Amino acid sequence: MGVPWGVEYGITKYDSLEFYLDRWKTFCALGLCNHFIFPIDYVLYEFKLGEDGQVSITTREDSEIIAEMKSLSCSDGTYDEFESVTNSYDLYLPDNRGSRNIDKPEFKWNYQSANNLSLLTDLSPKWGRLARELRAASRFCQKHKMMLGISY
Repeated sequence: MGVPWGVEYGITKYDSLEFYLDRWKTFCALGLCNHFIFPIDYVLYEFKLGEDGQVSITTREDSEIIAEMKSLSCSDGTYDEFESVTNSYDLYLPDNRGSRNIDKPEFKWNYQSANNLSLLTDLSPKWGRLARELRAASRFCQKHKMMLGISY
């Protein structure tokens, strides 16, 4: 069985819009990532933590970004493949703050730890298919302030 991974997004067929907004607003408010975009039903929701500690959420539609996201190759990798090219973080974020623990009581989800996307954008393509795919997806995520998740 492979390890699924890809750009983080939500679909309201599985959870409500309020569920996603509350979850990621809390994530941002706790300072786990101060500025990111999370697509929900192909609408881009931008979360920003202000200096006053308040989270602002803005939305926009951008079919080109969504099309590019859908075209990324995010095939499953084996545990051994991931172990050889990543540091086993569950979530890669569009900031430069480094490693952080996100296994907090406020969250009932699968993420344990996070780091910044540069760990993946710096992967050497000579490490194989998975490294090339992770590198391309992380570059996309950095460019658009999105997150990349790996479901170990």
